[in-house]
Amino acid sequence: IMLDTGELRANRAEQARAWMWNEIREGLIEAFRAEPGMAARVARCEADVAAGRTTPGAAADMLLKRFRE
Repeated sequence: IMLDTGELRANRAEQARAWMWNEIREGLIEAFRAEPGMAARVARCEADVAAGRTTPGAAADMLLKRFRE
């Protein structure tokens, strides 16, 4: 039985940890998109990535750098 071995408790703890990180991710994405001027930059980067003018990694790096400034 899972309860006897502590597996259920361990699973619940891992779920809680994963949930916390999911909440952080969601909050950061919201803040990122709410940053003034970021929507236009994101749109340009998405177009550049889709057209092959830049890589996803390079676009993400540039957007994150701008966000941190």
